[in-house]
Amino acid sequence: GFAFLADKDGKIIAHPNAALTLKPMTELAADLTPARLTGAGADELVEVDVGGHGFFLRAAPVAGTDWLLVTAAERGEALASLGALLRDAGIALVVLLIGAALFATWLVNSLLKRLVVVKDAMLQIGSAGGGDLTQRLDDSGEDELSDIARAFNQFVSQIESVMRGVADSAESIATASREIAA
Repeated sequence: GFAFLADKDGKIIAHPNAALTLKPMTELAADLTPARLTGAGADELVEVDVGGHGFFLRAAPVAGTDWLLVTAAERGEALASLGALLRDAGIALVVLLIGAALFATWLVNSLLKRLVVVKDAMLQIGSAGGGDLTQRLDDSGEDELSDIARAFNQFVSQIESVMRGVADSAESIATASREIAA
């Protein structure tokens, strides 16, 4: 970057390139005028092309004179740190998304683990257990799967009671049949 002094009429008072001293600002950049520099707000930058390179300019009045102190920063240099910041923010976002995805995967797997345990216990009771209605699911806890296990256990208990009643009735009928036959 560089800096120069210009008067409010657009004449360069001092410049690092002595050949531009006392020349109009339009020789530095064709679209550079005092109105453009002073029309921009205090927080606004003026972008101009100087020798094929983009520059951001900012002008500040010099107290007690009709001069402007104009500072120039090459666009690439000025935005280099912004590019690095955007790159770092992008990397941080990717890392954060990967972390969130891993956490979500762990959370879903831990929630579904109990569901798989309930399913396996139901299969055990229904098939491999030979219909053993005395088996029960672990219903400890206060989550939805514990509620399902409690409801299943209650259902199996009712079926077990019905089956015992049927077995008792069948035994009574068999005893009565033997007595009648005897």
